[in-house]
Amino acid sequence: MQMATTSKPKTPDNLSISDSMKGAAKDQFDKEVKLIPNHHKDIIDKAVNEVVVDEQGNSRYDRINGILYLAKELDEGEAVHEMAHALETQADVWEDERFLKAIHKTIGDINPLWDAILDEDTFVRPITRLADTEALVSIYQGRLYEKQMPFINENMEFNRIK
Repeated sequence: MQMATTSKPKTPDNLSISDSMKGAAKDQFDKEVKLIPNHHKDIIDKAVNEVVVDEQGNSRYDRINGILYLAKELDEGEAVHEMAHALETQADVWEDERFLKAIHKTIGDINPLWDAILDEDTFVRPITRLADTEALVSIYQGRLYEKQMPFINENMEFNRIK
């Protein structure tokens, strides 16, 4: 059975986890929230309905329900990465052709079957990621998910933008 503790962000300027949820996840989350400009915190607050410290799972952002899940042991940058998913959801970037073109320009002509690796050493948990992350902000940004749409089609190839 998966155990989790939850907290609703209090205000846009005080995106936080309840003090009752002490520990490494809270400390890392609080540290990373301070890095986010206030305007972006306001946008993230609209997208995040609940923050959950997931005792046994991975960090992730549930776009449909607005739930930000944080792993019990966060890697540096992991919380801000997940909050960026909330930001991109509010901005609806995955429907913006300019954004998609910029992503394809950045990552180039990559085939996830050949250009992906299983990285078992860099993070708390193994992830599948792009092998070449030179053009990305961080190594973690190259993470590939099972259902990473609209990037990857049913043939496990990156969709092409015309």
